[in-house]
Amino acid sequence: MRVEVKIPGGVESYCIDERGDKRVASDALWMETFLCGVLRAYAYADDGGGESIKKIIGVRRFDPITSTEMEHKFLDAAERLFFKGPQLGSEPEVQVPNIASNHLTTGLISYIHTTGRYTSGINLFEKLCTRDLEVSSLLAKVMISADEEVQAVKLMHDGIAKLPMDYSLLDCQATFCQSKGRLDWALECAKRGVTAAPSEFGTWARLAEVYVGLEQWDLALLTLNSCPMFTYNDKDFPRMPEPAHVLLPVLRESILDEIDEPTNYD
Repeated sequence: MRVEVKIPGGVESYCIDERGDKRVASDALWMETFLCGVLRAYAYADDGGGESIKKIIGVRRFDPITSTEMEHKFLDAAERLFFKGPQLGSEPEVQVPNIASNHLTTGLISYIHTTGRYTSGINLFEKLCTRDLEVSSLLAKVMISADEEVQAVKLMHDGIAKLPMDYSLLDCQATFCQSKGRLDWALECAKRGVTAAPSEFGTWARLAEVYVGLEQWDLALLTLNSCPMFTYNDKDFPRMPEPAHVLLPVLRESILDEIDEPTNYD
């Protein structure tokens, strides 16, 4: 998306497609831009320590969701564009992006956990579940986080009964059994997950974790040696060229070495 301001002349907004051609900035494209902007804001969010995302001097981050009205707009856009999520790609450990595993679902789960808006997340995924049962794994994760474990267990049971080879649901069930200390149950779910998705790294990693918890070291090592490898990609984060000179309105007495990196302030 591009916005050009010409003085004098006015303002022109348009978008550039993957071939470099100019296209009209329609309402649908503006909706995608808004949704991606919010998701990137939460993807770039960290504690500011510079360990996960490099610190950028002079950049101030704002919360993109500051009101209930804005949240409703964000969730409405997410609902409309949800089934285009696999087109965004996924985390590097996911071999094939699908409805339940892509950058959109990762961003939605991150938003729900960061803000604690579990009720809004449950309402969103419940509506999406009526259109595709594969969303059940996302709904179950949010329900477990919202301390609605009874409903989550029932949902996982009903979902696996209808989709016995849904590896996302099986992995969610294995994770839940792990958290409750029932590694024997988690083992069966993890094995079925590997059978359902033998090319996915995550299912093998879950099985290895269960074997480690059971202290079956030989099987854990065998599982690690058998799991498929994935191509690692660096985390997407904003990059800025190093400035030759920095001029910020910061008082010298307000600068602390523990907070700010050594920089030439004027």
